[in-house]
Amino acid sequence: MGRPKLEEAKQQYTVMLRPSVVKEVDRLRAIRGRFSRSEMLSNLIELGIEELQSLDRLGLIKAVAVGDKVLAKLKDALLGGDIRLDKEGELVIRK
Repeated sequence: MGRPKLEEAKQQYTVMLRPSVVKEVDRLRAIRGRFSRSEMLSNLIELGIEELQSLDRLGLIKAVAVGDKVLAKLKDALLGGDIRLDKEGELVIRK
């Protein structure tokens, strides 16, 4: 499915994972059958990268980053008292 992957030399990296993540990888690996833990983790990382590349091509990663900045500024303004919500849930901006 998709483009054939170019073969390139692999390098070893060390990552820290929660035990619950490793347990789930092992559970899924057992269902799939033929992968070592290392192969399964490598495949999952590559799949995640492909998904993020698709989201990036659609502009969604930048949109989420902008949304995060807007929410952070809104939170700061709420905590600083510059804006508040009235009883009906409407924004009230202090001038």
